[in-house]
Amino acid sequence: PLRLRFPLYGQSVIMIEALGVLAICIAVGVAFLEITSGRISGAVAMSFFASLALFAQSATKLGRYFNSNREGLAAADRIFRVIDMFGGASLNSVRSQDIFCKSDQTALILTDLRVNYGEKFAVNRVSQKFEAGKLYCIVGSSGAGKSSLFAAILGLRNIASGSIKYELSNRDDFRDRFLISYMPQQVPTFPGSVAQNVAYPDQTIDFSRVETALVAVGWTIDKRRLKNGLQTIVGAGELQLSGGEAQRLQLARLIYHKSPFILIDEGTSALDPELEKQVLVQARELAKSGSVVVMIAHRPAAADSADELIVMDQGRFSMVGPRSEVMVSPEFRRVFG
Repeated sequence: PLRLRFPLYGQSVIMIEALGVLAICIAVGVAFLEITSGRISGAVAMSFFASLALFAQSATKLGRYFNSNREGLAAADRIFRVIDMFGGASLNSVRSQDIFCKSDQTALILTDLRVNYGEKFAVNRVSQKFEAGKLYCIVGSSGAGKSSLFAAILGLRNIASGSIKYELSNRDDFRDRFLISYMPQQVPTFPGSVAQNVAYPDQTIDFSRVETALVAVGWTIDKRRLKNGLQTIVGAGELQLSGGEAQRLQLARLIYHKSPFILIDEGTSALDPELEKQVLVQARELAKSGSVVVMIAHRPAAADSADELIVMDQGRFSMVGPRSEVMVSPEFRRVFG
């Protein structure tokens, strides 16, 4: 029923605004006619216009109210359309399950991968094997193709050619775990408790694991701010988080779930240097625990903690190798100077 009212509601708002403008024009025209005919004086006309101005202010507020409601309903309509779109979708319609398979070792394998960006290739014939146990770091100037590569790995962008394959270790059972975890540059939080933000999307929360994950990223339980401990609500009107705190909360989520494949798009940009080092140590620990961890770095500190460095340029991997070798290469220096 709400959706059926959208077209009629929009038309009614336009009619109200049009009638209001027309009424003001008529009133001004009548006032001038009365003045020119001598039936009213200029003082009376000024009083009339002053009263009209007061009514106009109220009408403006009413118009803003209707406009904000119209914008809200339009936003709700877009949400309904997205819900309808995903209502008939299944996981197989997003990406094939064939990319996940059992192997001797957990690994992410890219083979001759190409990803379009308009008429150009944002990722052009990239082949690489990312193995568990190592922390990989991708660096590159703006527009090198790093974000497009991550979008393709996450299944958010179709690939033009080549393949992406996830190999899961035969020793591990990942049936009850999320296979892929991703941390974007813009860290989202949602209205809910600190524990819910860390454990998301799990409905059942292991509070011991939540606290361990928070301690690992340097989040201390300050009783003055977290008045209800891990149950303290985050969001508007509640606990306000800084950029660094939001990043730590998201990193704690990665540690909480320990997915076999972890992608981090500059997860330490809002942290101070000491805390950044601590978080990067935790990223390496995730790799050592059996996860494939791949980071996009925009700062040298993150690159300095990697086991393997990859320089990306114009959609290709121009330099791949151990940190000690890549950091002295001309390709790396072109990125960081």
